[in-house]
Amino acid sequence: DAPALELFELARQQGRLLVLLDGFDEAGHLERELATQISTMLNNEVFLIVTSREMSGVLSGSDFSRFRTVRVKELNEVQRKQVIERRLPSSEAVESFCTQLTLNPALCMMTRNPLLLNVTLSVYESSGDLDGRALNRGRVYGLALDGMLHNLEKKHASSGLAVSEGIRASSLRAILKSLAFEAHSQREGRGIRDFRRPLVEKAIRSCRLSTDFSIDEWEAVEDSI
Repeated sequence: DAPALELFELARQQGRLLVLLDGFDEAGHLERELATQISTMLNNEVFLIVTSREMSGVLSGSDFSRFRTVRVKELNEVQRKQVIERRLPSSEAVESFCTQLTLNPALCMMTRNPLLLNVTLSVYESSGDLDGRALNRGRVYGLALDGMLHNLEKKHASSGLAVSEGIRASSLRAILKSLAFEAHSQREGRGIRDFRRPLVEKAIRSCRLSTDFSIDEWEAVEDSI
């Protein structure tokens, strides 16, 4: 709104405005345009923090030459154990979870990342895995995705609108699965990170839902996220 914009403009003029651009690696086809705006405009007008996963060559280019690079370190064994002990309700649950990490090196490596550790713990708790059933990266990502899609469906339903086929978690999961396959099949198997409309439309056609699903419904889903 206008008062907020006036406040931001005043802070910018006084050299007190700090802008945080989170997830630069998710800019897709806007990556080059955004990098140019950062180097030619934002660098000269505001204090700027950019977060991103590692990207080959992009963040080390001339557009980011004025930035100081800081890498968020992975959790060490002691830190990870502390997080686990704070999250899980009993020593038995902690031991069971840590045993699964020991038996699954890929899952163990993934949980060095603080965010992914918390995602894994949330999946572990919500899916009833405290009885020691096997957990792996695929299951963690799958259950986490299901949870997010069901929350999206409930959010739409709570707004008082009818939940169409396109908003249902099962339909969205099928479309995302098809979209992931199409994206990873591009560029001779090297894959792409940018889901442009033609790719989305192809994925929708490929998944063959029981009812029609249009690009308009996909855009409605995007708007509601």
